Amino acid sequence: MESWFSLEDTAQQLTCPRCLRQSWFPVESPNDATTAYRAADPFAESGAAHGAYPVVLTAAFLRDVLHGGRLTFAPSLDLYLDDGPEPDAETDFLALWQVPTAAGSSLPPRTTWVIGECKTGPEFREDDVGTIRRMAAKLGGHGVAVFSTMADTFADETLPRLQALATEGRADNWRLVVLPVAWKELRAPDEVIAGARAQRDLLGLAEILQRRHLGIDALL
Repeated sequence: MESWFSLEDTAQQLTCPRCLRQSWFPVESPNDATTAYRAADPFAESGAAHGAYPVVLTAAFLRDVLHGGRLTFAPSLDLYLDDGPEPDAETDFLALWQVPTAAGSSLPPRTTWVIGECKTGPEFREDDVGTIRRMAAKLGGHGVAVFSTMADTFADETLPRLQALATEGRADNWRLVVLPVAWKELRAPDEVIAGARAQRDLLGLAEILQRRHLGIDALL
């Protein structure tokens, strides 16, 4: 079992942080002391902090692209989609977006739900897409589904699943807006926003992302 000591804590005698016993630093054979750098704080967690990194990056992305309205974000939720006593699905986040109204409009702000699946890798399984589809049906109305990955592109086997959901979502006046988001967008969201038909325009953003990642050419 390893113990770590910072340079500031290095002395002739070292105290084990686990058992509190003291031992001598190997001054006569310093090569016996292994030195290394260790990641600290959130970067010390394995597996991209147990999947937290893509969720945090996606929250920052949404904050930028859905600018102008209030966004309430809740990560890592268990779901009771079948109304049973135990959760039967989970989602990486559920957010409520208060869509801003046009200047001078007398209409009240409209609230839209945003759901998401976030991964470090490029593959989204059939059950991942199915959970989003079931959530959208349960929530009703119009909403946004985000599929984000820290990979550069989506896996080939993932594309038909997202293409089918995006095509379904365009029915009934864009009942479900599907946003496929990859590393390029997570890293520099302003590049995508600048290319939208209008600044902060949700459907313009969907058109760009669906064309880029899913090969869907134009709005229906």
